[in-house]
Parts: sequence; C-alpha cells; structure tokens
Amino acid sequence: MNPEVIKKIRIIGKSIKILYVEDDSRIASQVEKLLLKLFENITYVDNGIKGLAAYKQNNYDVVITDILMPEMDGIMMTTKIKKINPDQVIIVTSGYNDSEKLIKLIDLGVDRFVMKPIDVPKFLGIISKEVVNIYNTKRKILLEEKQKQKNLEKELVIESLFAPIVIFQRGIVDYANELFVKTFNQKNDVNIMLGTLFDDELLHGMNNNEILIYLNKNKNKNTTYSLLINNGDKVEYMVKVTQIKDSSKLMCFFLNLDQLDVIASTSKRASDELEIDLTTGLLLRNGFRKRIDSYRTNEIEYNAICFGLKHINEYIKQFGVSSLQRIYMKFSEYLVDNFSNLLEDEVIELFSFDTNQFVILVCKGFSKEVQDSLKDFLNNYSYKNENLTGKQSMSVDFLTCSIDKNESLDEVISEVDNCLYMLKS
Repeated sequence: MNPEVIKKIRIIGKSIKILYVEDDSRIASQVEKLLLKLFENITYVDNGIKGLAAYKQNNYDVVITDILMPEMDGIMMTTKIKKINPDQVIIVTSGYNDSEKLIKLIDLGVDRFVMKPIDVPKFLGIISKEVVNIYNTKRKILLEEKQKQKNLEKELVIESLFAPIVIFQRGIVDYANELFVKTFNQKNDVNIMLGTLFDDELLHGMNNNEILIYLNKNKNKNTTYSLLINNGDKVEYMVKVTQIKDSSKLMCFFLNLDQLDVIASTSKRASDELEIDLTTGLLLRNGFRKRIDSYRTNEIEYNAICFGLKHINEYIKQFGVSSLQRIYMKFSEYLVDNFSNLLEDEVIELFSFDTNQFVILVCKGFSKEVQDSLKDFLNNYSYKNENLTGKQSMSVDFLTCSIDKNESLDEVISEVDNCLYMLKS
C-alpha cells in the first residue's frame, strides 16, 4: 500500500470499530499490532462466545474471526451475528482449506477469506477495501440527510415566491430567488452585497453580516427602507430576517407596502426566534442540540471540539471592548476560511454557544485533522484594527469530548458545557 492510501485509511480508520476473534494468542498479538497501525478502536477476544457477547454490546463495522475455536467456532458465531445484522461485514481467517466449512460461510454471506499464514499486503488490502466501502456508505447517508434539508429550504423558497428573497449562510449568499434577481437587478451569486440596495449611507457601507444584525435589531419596529430597484426608482420596503427552520441559514425577504398582509403567514413558516449568532453567523446552542438529535439515527460517530480565542484580555487591552464584536466576526470568517473544505464536504459544523465559546461538531474520523488545524491557527490568522496600529495573532485553546448517542440531549449538552467551562478556568 502506498503512503497516500495508508494516510487515507488511517483517517477513515479513526471512526471504524473492529471486533477481532482469534484463539491463538501468538497470531492474535501479531494481527492486533498490525491492525493498530491503521485503526484505533479494536476489541480482541479469544473465542466465539466472547465474540458474540461483545458484538451484542457494541456496533462493529468489521468482524474478523478465525474458524476453529473452542467453546464456539467462527461458523456458529458468524451464523448468530448474521441473524442480528445480515449486512455485517465479516472477514474469516483460517489455517485450513476446508471446502465444506468455506461453503457454509459463503452461504452465510461471507465473501472475504484470508488463509494462514497471513499474507500481510493481501490482508490489509481486503480490510482497506471493506473499510472504504463502509465509510462511503456512511458518507452517502450523511449527504442524503443534508440533501433532504436543502430540499426543504428550496421548498420554502418556492412557496414564498410572492416576495424577493435571498438566503445567507455566515454572511455569504447561498441562494436568491428569481424575483430578487429581477427586482434589484442582481446576479444570483455569492457576491451579492445587501448594502448596495439601500438608499441610506449608514447601511450602504455595511457588509452583509452587519446589515443582518442591524435588521434583526429593528425587526419589531416595522421600519421601512428605501431600496433601489432595477429601473432606478426608489421603493419603500419592509425587510425581514428570519431563520430557516432547523438550519444555520438566514432568509431575508423584502415586502413593499402592498404586500404587508402576507408577513404573518411567512413568519409562521420560519423560526420567530433566531437560533443563529448574527455576529458570527454560526448556529447557537439550540441549533447544536437539534443537530445532535437529528443525527441519533445514523451510524456515524461524532466528537465535539470545544474552543475559544486565547488571551482575550490582550485584545481588549490593545483594541478596546468596543472592538470585541468585530473581533469575533473576523474570527468566524477565518474559521470558515480555514475549514472551508471540511464545511463543503459537510463533515464538520460550527456553533457558537456563548461569547468566545465555540464548538465544532465533527465526524470522528476527521477529529485529528481539525485539532491539528486549530493548533496551527495562530500561524495563519491575526486580527488588525483598521484604525489602530499593531495586530494580535489568533490562537485558540481547545478540548475534545466524544458524543455518546445513548445519552440524553441534556447529558450531551452538559458534557460540552463542562469542556467549555474547563477552557475558561
């Protein structure tokens, strides 16, 4: 196996659980050492009874078993495991070319055999192929769940075609409906800047995040804004910001005075209270809670990496308390930039629990990559106030906790809160 393949298997292997059943302690020791070079989570037992008991207590991605063992042989154990999970991946090792036993195993759905003495390259090749297939299946399930959410968002937009609508994620345009594009003479792309639509010097100079914060603060005032439409005229609009249900995205919709009677019906379709920190554009604590709840049914394992900016008092000393909002806004922009590939692949999600309390929900196999990136964060990013001299490197402290799907949501949140508290102490 070439180094790049080994590296990939090691990354994937962090989320793979293997049950290894072998009665020969000498062989078991050698094979276990070999497996530990690629995988972290390995359970070893020395007979079929123990193997079956271990299997009933945990979900394993791969079972590797010998055939001839005392108390319960590999065939009987495989039979019982296949009754529990017909799709279980089982790799059989054997020192005997017994066609009768092999036929029984084939009938049980086993199609991966390794003869002893074990040919290491062949053995690793077989396991690697199975592990990649398992990972791709899990990934497909995750992406299908994400696609369902995207379809719900698009459905919401389609149902709301009475008004110009634009959807943002972390201040960047994710989608604009056709009416928005036509009304305001805009292109449907990520470069849309809301400030250019407003006939107001204050708003005209704001970035998207700043405008969304401003609009949200004034959402209960029924304020109207003068907007420039495609023919150059100025039209009075009410502009509302609301969160798409169970999403980190914000929907901004524009209603002229003739359309105000539909505001109430639109508000019912989306969350009245935002679950997004508008400063950072990240989902808040309740968004994390909902995400964990929605992931309970899939087989993917997750870690929560809790982190925050180090030396926050140094920022206050150098730039002043009034700069904190802009500092956290810039920090979130850097986070999105730093983890852009993982965010695009949807193997991580970013959350803001409180001021300077951030959480990354990550598929367990990518935890080390995220941790290494956080360690190196200060070398790539720093904050500099445009009106002041000097800059401050953005370094972070972090702690990692495992998400146990068997725990209640309150217990999971409590463990994450404990990690965040430990970072502050």
